[in-house]
Amino acid sequence: MTLNGLTIQNGNGDLGGGIFNNGGALIVNNSSVNGNTGANTGGIFNLGRLTLNNSNVNGNGGLYTGGIVNPNGTLTLNKSTVKGNTSSETFDNGDAGGINNGGTLTVENSVVEGNTARGRGGAGGILTYGMLTVEDSSVKGNAGGNGDAGGIRESSFYGPQGVTLINSSVNGNTTTGRGGGIYNDSGNTLTLTNSTVTGNSAVSGGGIYNLGTLIGAVAGANVFGNTPDQIAP
Repeated sequence: MTLNGLTIQNGNGDLGGGIFNNGGALIVNNSSVNGNTGANTGGIFNLGRLTLNNSNVNGNGGLYTGGIVNPNGTLTLNKSTVKGNTSSETFDNGDAGGINNGGTLTVENSVVEGNTARGRGGAGGILTYGMLTVEDSSVKGNAGGNGDAGGIRESSFYGPQGVTLINSSVNGNTTTGRGGGIYNDSGNTLTLTNSTVTGNSAVSGGGIYNLGTLIGAVAGANVFGNTPDQIAP
């Protein structure tokens, strides 16, 4: 199914106040999923194959994830924006303001910006338990609330995973926990290629809080200007 030029707004539901893709192949072109709410997810819940082209998922609010949940499907963002989404749960683990990914997520020529997660152990921008590739994109200005990671958290809860950044930036994210820019959990691999982590802040690991393997991340070179440190521990 393909959706073209739609505005999906002010919806309310449990699994996706805006869109619930129950295992199908869905392409969304030149559309907006804005201002929706959900008991679990505000914007989109994807169980299949979802591609967003020139679209935005903005200003949605959910208890556990504000923008998009992709538990085991395939999600591709192309020239799209995930912005200003909020998860409201303050006690539970594994919340995400922008995107919660357990499958395969590709972010291309896109922006994940200004999202907020208030729970513990999650991320303001992107929380991933699966595979994540960010290319020619930016993850910026997200806030991690009570938990870990302002920008991206790479969790190993379901086993070792990988995050790859290519020609991308993670900047201006904040958290009251660890990993202002990126939190890389134990057993995982984080790879930076022609990418920067700058201007982020946290209690520890202002740029990157790393418990796994880092490739191409060098403090003072492409990881710089973070507070209070570049890479920890």
